[in-house]
Amino acid sequence: MLEASEEEILVTPEGIRLEGHASQGKGDVSRGLAIILPGWEGSANSTYMVCMGRYLYRAGYSVYRLNYRDHGDTHHLNEGIFHGALLSEVADAVSQVAGRNQGGPVYLIGFSLGGNFALRLARMEISQVRRIFTVSPVLNPLASTRKLDDNPFFRAYFREKWIRSLRRKEALYPHRYNFTEVYSESSLMAMSEAILSRYSDFPSIEAYFDQYTLTPAKLEAVRVPAHIITSLDDPVVADGPYDAYYELDSVYLSIQRRGGHVGFIGPLLRTSWYEKVILKLMNADEGEL
Repeated sequence: MLEASEEEILVTPEGIRLEGHASQGKGDVSRGLAIILPGWEGSANSTYMVCMGRYLYRAGYSVYRLNYRDHGDTHHLNEGIFHGALLSEVADAVSQVAGRNQGGPVYLIGFSLGGNFALRLARMEISQVRRIFTVSPVLNPLASTRKLDDNPFFRAYFREKWIRSLRRKEALYPHRYNFTEVYSESSLMAMSEAILSRYSDFPSIEAYFDQYTLTPAKLEAVRVPAHIITSLDDPVVADGPYDAYYELDSVYLSIQRRGGHVGFIGPLLRTSWYEKVILKLMNADEGEL
């Protein structure tokens, strides 16, 4: 899949530039197209992205791995900084890629924050998207940010990655950004508040997180079958209770006791359980089961 990958820059109608990596399926005709979205501070080259793409590519699907702005090595492509409420540019990019598939089936797969993006996209009209899969999606970003802050290991891990990303942005656009105040904060919540207060129009951090909080009421608008794979021992996501989500017509939950965050590791640590589940459901759409 990586050998067949071709990098490109997608340009949205608003002029936002996002990087994508396309791997055309083997043979004359691809079985379909899988567009894969990473988690926060992940990238098209994150291990879970590459492994999921490889698994589907070997099964005959074309694969497209998308980077959000400021993810991967793309900080130079846009002056504005990334945040979780930037749905329209992701929707534009996904629509462009899906439209190239010449009427064939398109599947959208999102991990963590990418799962949140995918579920929000499931509420929109995107041509040819047949089914959506999410692994460890963040449904309640405010609660999940607080959970991260309560875990010293994960707080340090994401704080370090975020600061590294912000330093790159600051170096590229020194006339616009000075994140000194942000670096001094010890929690992800305080860092978020410092950035939003200076570089956004959101009146409060609650208003910001509300933009991409996915309550059962919001997911009633889902227009294509959407699958949520998550675990009760997830150290990052804080979404439960899930009872009301089970009542949704087009949303299907698979809640495991164990699996961690984007883990679900199979026997001998060789694969992730969700890879087989996703491929099985994609094949079922083609009438193979």
